[in-house]
Amino acid sequence: MSENAELAKAFSTLEWPVADLGLPKRAVNALRAGGIERLNDIVEWSEHELRALPNCGAATIEALRTILRRDGLQLKGRAKTV
Repeated sequence: MSENAELAKAFSTLEWPVADLGLPKRAVNALRAGGIERLNDIVEWSEHELRALPNCGAATIEALRTILRRDGLQLKGRAKTV
């Protein structure tokens, strides 16, 4: 895959709406209530900040980590592990 194609794929991934990530409705509603609409919004939040949202608990955080890891992304403030 060319560098331009990789960049385009990464950009389109970041634009995914939270409703399309396969999260439970309750998690989607919690994220939206916090102003998080797209994947690129999620990567700007730390785990601590997300946990402060009502109804955004451990299960939601773990689901988000799984989704982010799948696409080579991470929550703000987390050291990238190899």
